[in-house]
Amino acid sequence: MFSDMESAISRKFNLLRTALNERQCRLWAAAETLALGHGGSAIVSRATGISQPTLRNGIKELNAPPLCLPKVWQIFTASIDKNRQNV
Repeated sequence: MFSDMESAISRKFNLLRTALNERQCRLWAAAETLALGHGGSAIVSRATGISQPTLRNGIKELNAPPLCLPKVWQIFTASIDKNRQNV
């Protein structure tokens, strides 16, 4: 059962890895780890070659609130707030 999960994660990772930067790979792998639950970090680590401490860092990043939003997003949300006040 675990080898099936490992091979499925490995296939997904190999398809995505060339399109993702280092941070995106870490966050994707962390999301896979969380989806698997208990023991997920060992499975994802074996399937991707990403170390378990790196997966833990990715999980911390996923659980942390964003520190700053891109300027475009700030303008977009301000526009939405303005429209809501006018209604």
